[in-house]
Amino acid sequence: MKAFILALCVAVACAETIYLPRQQSREYETRFEAKKSYLYKYETIVLSGFPQSGKEFQGHKLNTFVNITFMTEGINKRAFLQLVEPQLLEVNGTVFPTNFTVNESSMSENLKLQLTNRIEFHYSLGNVTEVFAPTNETEWTLNIKRGILNIFILRLEDDEDSTVFSRYEEGISGICDTMYQIEKRRNIDEILMMNITKVRDFTNCTYTPTKLDTRAETKTCIACEDTKTSSLKSMATFHYNVTGSRTNFIIDSVLVHGLYVFYPYSIEGGSARTLVNQSLVLVNVTKTTDVVPEITIEKKSFGGIFHTFPKLMKSSSADIIPKVEFFLEQLKETVQESMAIDAPSHFIHLVNVLRLADYDTLFQIWEKYELIEQKKEWLLEALPLIGTEEVTKLMKVKILEENIKFKEAEKFLTKLTFTKKPTEIMIDNVLDICRNEKWNLTYEMSRTEMMEMIRARRACWLTLGNLVGEFCNEKRYCPTKYVVAFSRCEDIYTDIVDPTEFDVFETLSQKIISVNGKLKIDSTYDDATVKRVKEIRETEVKLMCINSMGNAGLRDHVFELTKIVEDPKNRLGIRVAAVHAMRKIAPKEPKKVLSSLLPIMRDPFSDEELRIICYLVAMECQPRPTLLVSFAENLKNETSKQFRTFVSSHLMNLAKSEDPCKKKLIKAAKYAIETTKLYNDGPFYSKNRQISVFNDDFQAGGTIEMNTIFTPGNLLPRSANTKLNLNILGKSLDVFEFGYRAEGLTNVLEKMFAPEGFWYKRTNLMNFLKRSTRSITGESLEEMIKQKVKPFTSEPEPSQGYTWFKIFGQEMSYEAFNKEFFKSILTEGKIRTNFKDLETQLREPQTFNWNKGMLLLDYQRQVPTICGMPLSLNITMASIVTLEGEVMMRVTPFMLSKNPTDIASNIKIKPRMALNVVSKMGIDCTLIKTGVAMNTTMNFTLPVESEVVYSFGQKKLRLDIENQKNDYFNVFSLNHTLYTFTSKMDCPCDNFTIINGSFTNNITNTSSCFQAFNGSTQLCSNMTYVPRLGVRKAPFRPLVGSSSWNIYAMRGVNSSERIIFEYSTPTTTTNITNRLLTVRTFGGYSPETLFTLNFTLDKPEEKFNLTIRRSDVPDWFCNITCKVMAINRSEVNFTMEWGLPKNYSYNITDGKILYPTREFFVMVNSVRNITFRNRTFEITWAEVPQWLQNFTSDVRMKLPVILNNMWLIEDLDITRIPKLSTSNHTINITLQAKKERTIDIIMDLPLQRVQIFNMTLPTRSDIIQKRVPLVLKQFKREVTDKFFRPTCTLNNFNNFTTFDGVNYRYRMPVTCPHILARDCSPEQRFTVLLQNRTMADNTVKKVVTIRVGDHQILLDSHLNKTIKIEVDGENLWINSYNLTQNFTFATFRINVSRTEVNVTTPIGLTVIFNTENVTTVLTPWYYNQTCGMCGDFNGETAYEYVTPENQITSNSTKFAMSWLVPGDGNTAGSCNLIKKYVYPLPDQVYMGKKQAVCLSTEPVFTCPEDCVPAFLLDTTTRVSKSVGFNCFETKNREEDIAKYTKKGKSLYNKRVTLEKEVSIPDYCICSTTYNPKRRY
Repeated sequence: MKAFILALCVAVACAETIYLPRQQSREYETRFEAKKSYLYKYETIVLSGFPQSGKEFQGHKLNTFVNITFMTEGINKRAFLQLVEPQLLEVNGTVFPTNFTVNESSMSENLKLQLTNRIEFHYSLGNVTEVFAPTNETEWTLNIKRGILNIFILRLEDDEDSTVFSRYEEGISGICDTMYQIEKRRNIDEILMMNITKVRDFTNCTYTPTKLDTRAETKTCIACEDTKTSSLKSMATFHYNVTGSRTNFIIDSVLVHGLYVFYPYSIEGGSARTLVNQSLVLVNVTKTTDVVPEITIEKKSFGGIFHTFPKLMKSSSADIIPKVEFFLEQLKETVQESMAIDAPSHFIHLVNVLRLADYDTLFQIWEKYELIEQKKEWLLEALPLIGTEEVTKLMKVKILEENIKFKEAEKFLTKLTFTKKPTEIMIDNVLDICRNEKWNLTYEMSRTEMMEMIRARRACWLTLGNLVGEFCNEKRYCPTKYVVAFSRCEDIYTDIVDPTEFDVFETLSQKIISVNGKLKIDSTYDDATVKRVKEIRETEVKLMCINSMGNAGLRDHVFELTKIVEDPKNRLGIRVAAVHAMRKIAPKEPKKVLSSLLPIMRDPFSDEELRIICYLVAMECQPRPTLLVSFAENLKNETSKQFRTFVSSHLMNLAKSEDPCKKKLIKAAKYAIETTKLYNDGPFYSKNRQISVFNDDFQAGGTIEMNTIFTPGNLLPRSANTKLNLNILGKSLDVFEFGYRAEGLTNVLEKMFAPEGFWYKRTNLMNFLKRSTRSITGESLEEMIKQKVKPFTSEPEPSQGYTWFKIFGQEMSYEAFNKEFFKSILTEGKIRTNFKDLETQLREPQTFNWNKGMLLLDYQRQVPTICGMPLSLNITMASIVTLEGEVMMRVTPFMLSKNPTDIASNIKIKPRMALNVVSKMGIDCTLIKTGVAMNTTMNFTLPVESEVVYSFGQKKLRLDIENQKNDYFNVFSLNHTLYTFTSKMDCPCDNFTIINGSFTNNITNTSSCFQAFNGSTQLCSNMTYVPRLGVRKAPFRPLVGSSSWNIYAMRGVNSSERIIFEYSTPTTTTNITNRLLTVRTFGGYSPETLFTLNFTLDKPEEKFNLTIRRSDVPDWFCNITCKVMAINRSEVNFTMEWGLPKNYSYNITDGKILYPTREFFVMVNSVRNITFRNRTFEITWAEVPQWLQNFTSDVRMKLPVILNNMWLIEDLDITRIPKLSTSNHTINITLQAKKERTIDIIMDLPLQRVQIFNMTLPTRSDIIQKRVPLVLKQFKREVTDKFFRPTCTLNNFNNFTTFDGVNYRYRMPVTCPHILARDCSPEQRFTVLLQNRTMADNTVKKVVTIRVGDHQILLDSHLNKTIKIEVDGENLWINSYNLTQNFTFATFRINVSRTEVNVTTPIGLTVIFNTENVTTVLTPWYYNQTCGMCGDFNGETAYEYVTPENQITSNSTKFAMSWLVPGDGNTAGSCNLIKKYVYPLPDQVYMGKKQAVCLSTEPVFTCPEDCVPAFLLDTTTRVSKSVGFNCFETKNREEDIAKYTKKGKSLYNKRVTLEKEVSIPDYCICSTTYNPKRRY
């Protein structure tokens, strides 16, 4: 503020001084009187510049005489104002704000015609109350006259004694705080005169007329607005010489100084300033005897003194069409031929010119360029960005007449969403396009036409939602017709829902019929296929309508969206989309949205993804801190790991956020995480990740947020999105967001990359999209399981989903996909095309050229100034992206050959991008605009030309890259320029003066280059900038001066023209692997330069060797050797020497001398001390290159900072002890194991010792004592397998641990097998059975049966540590003490060691069996596809106990027993428990006084007839199980039991009226002679 006041004082000091000559006593006027005309000389001058950066400035000056005639007396005087001889001058100067030159503007004559109209105003007690003007008066000329009347506003207090007072006073800039200071005096003629100083603060106003045009939807940051000052500071000082009293006076002279300072970031960041000075001097007073004629033209009231903003003036076609032709031609030249740095500015000018066109002009332009493809393309890029009613009308006519292709309509409608302040007429035009009856799918359309039409419809409805949302937000109401339009969106389209010949489904029959004179294929489909096609197409329309509602964000749609979310009949994807659609409604109707979403979010049985999305939308409601704390408190009882992990990560990131707009939420989140336990369950759980920064000096920051949402059954995220939010000057802006939602993605990737997947096994591409069902023939085990256990089948999710992209909070596009979409591209494994024609085409160059022009930001803010001309702040950002390419491919001998020898592809790609950001601040009087500007341009070009060849026979891959041909090639350039400008209405180009910034400081230039070898191509960076005085020297400091940054490549004398990489496998044996990489360069002085990299891995010796040679320097050599086996002994395990031959000795320490043979040498030695559980690594070097010395020097300088950060972030104890080493060429690093997962690190550097204590490792600390291969193996097992190798274990004490880590205890009945683990997907790839067997010594041993495909493996423990292995009936006896043996079969492998048997299968199943434990290991691809006693492997533990009937129980015994495989009755030696699905309670039960029967609501295991439970003879074999019963009255107990027994599971969903403990036998005793009456 001090700087602002100082600048105002300077402005006042530099202003002109008005001298009013003394008049005679009788000539003094003391008040404004009727029938008198007062002639004033008026002058206003506007100057703009960057005073902190340069002396240059520009502006304009208006000189005129002002004739004011008062017609009436009284309180409310009626008067006229007319300008006489107005003159507009252009001002250009080099010393701000004085020493300027003035030139008469060419617009002066036009200005005179529009300014000389007379206006009428009412003047009451020093205030202008109302203004009247002719109806043809333009707003901008009327504002200039208001600026003059603004000087006459002088409201003095009636109290004669008050000389200083303040009030909120009306003026042209609004109702603002105004302070008066009055000084009275009398002249020599005793006439009362007053010197009045009035200061008006425009930053403290109750009302300010402002015009804001921007399509970017921003949110006001109330929290940061409370703490920061406005970026635009403005104030005006009025100095009056007045004759008369406070109630009756006349203004003799006025001098006004206005200062408008814009600080985009902070005071230290520089400012742009505009001075507005006005002077008004009374020249003459004449008495009017005649009646002043009224305004002859029809007049109307234009309101009061407040500034009004003019509408955009249309131009004639004669002015516009030549300009359009000029800019289209410029775009063609600067973009099509070479990407010029000013190409985006031409695109900006093209958009601005088209905005001035009326409908007829636009129609003429379209007709002119409709058949010129290159210019039509740029016209289509620019037309939707002008955002006028005329352009929507034009496109409506062309689309309805079908003169525009679907792709062109999609492009236009998508970009139309950036329209600023849409009108009702524009929205109606777009709505008519969306309701186009011709946009319905028909049988005559091809698949391509259908997809293009669907995309055009999506673009239309999404844009309609954006426009309606913008319109309703601006008007604060929404017409009912728009609310109804979205609600009835689905009823508009009568798409065909039956399959057509373009859908790829299996048909029952096909025949050719005639429809409307055209032949078509009539196919008959089964009901399932018709239902599937109907669901896909109806879902597409419903998704489109919901997303359009989300873009609109209307309050009236809350109820309708809530119904969609709550309806379980809707597909999950539709319900999720409906929740997403509430994001824009949430801040407007927080109570309604929260009441709709909180019940779903808190329901533990709802889908995890749906709950997480509800939570995210609830956070958009800006909830109170108490609600946020309740979210955290509820995590204590949360059963879903997915939900609790996501909420925990979101609260944690929110607490760390620096976003000033979330201060209240951040405070609440910090409190929540301090009082609540947070969860982090691993990498396969939903997470929120944020990176947030904010700079107080620049008042700017941003947040990148990424959400990954997993659900049970998905190895990959079901949905993910990334969003960028910027915080600038108290406004929050969602810049972009993109994401996807995909169901069945894990299933698709499993078929591609899992063991036995498509890439390993399949040859037919169509089979990839088909469900793989295993053929089960003659498998007694599998049939037995299906008949007796009847386990559920885990159906995979259908492969479907969609991606979306949002800009500025508006959904621009989305793309839906499903399995049928991919099937439509393929037919029986082949792409739908003719391969011969395709191969012929690919052998010829296939070129493509893609251009995209985008107006990324178009922001305009206008505020009034004291002179009546608005101050405009404009920011325009445009980009142009082009992609040119050429592709060729050939297969030798031809594409469909069975044994191709070579595949070659030639690719030429040239991506180019240009970006232009123009920020302007200036005074705009419509005909001329002057001010200051910043222009930032960016240009990027990176051409790539290469050829890739793969030889099947030689197993060689060759990559040929063409190097740059020019001596100088600019890859990247960024230029930042400050300048003053003058723009005229008749010329789109600016007259400007560049400010180089030398006024504040010297220009700084920094350059650096990188060159791999002498004479090779250099990659250089050159930066030029002007540092600010008193501010840290950083490049591109805003508002300082011109800056530039260029990255370019320069050819050297030995630069190559081509580089060829060849990768091959010369010789590879079982124990030795050899890889060869050669790099050839062509060009320069040497015809060929060869680099050879030879890599050899010796597995038995556990060492590798890498050698590098250069053909241009034969003596140059590099050798790297690493022998990992030596890590157990004090031997060298890593050496590296390179460079030219050089034999010398180097004394490292006393008694230790090195004898290198090359220029540079580095050695690493490992020493292990078993006693102290530590390991020391000694790094020694002789000579190293200079660049390596510089790097190590930088690390040494930054080491204290790094250690300090480690101390702050991690809970570590770090000490540094200065010391002097005996050698400057040795570093010792010692690792000391302490606790199980804690080590200490001691680093002995040449000048100090650094000790780091208590560092935690992700694995056990004893790894430092092991050999490197074992270290890697242990790390993989403890870290990687923890998350990526699900394991189920059973120990000798009957303790089970499921795949999800749930522990329980269960004693299995003797002889009855249980399903330990099973693939419950439709493929049913494996089953693992477990049972107990009593040995001769009465010990119980385990038996494991594995079914993999058509094979069956039996693992049986016997006495004396002997394991029986039986494969498909073939018996093997293995003595586990004395024999180690491997057996390899077609579909599995058995490894027998001294302690265990390991069965490994290629489908990802591993079973480890010994006499004590059984371990089952799976690959992650079985996520949510397993069942059995090992659980469902879905990452959740709350509902782990799932029975074969897919019922959830909380009892582990009930769960484990449900997977028992019952026997066949009283067969001796086998399981003789049977499974009763309806078990009657044997006890007598009465309901009231009537007899009742109680039947189980779940299956119960019992003994068959003729058998008795073993617990009747041995009570130790009793197992109790709590069973639920449904009881009801009965007249005939036996009949009701028989009736429900036939129905099977019909009682399973009935209410449980009685819980009863039922004794389950361990086994049954069966005898033909013993059959007691059953009482159990």
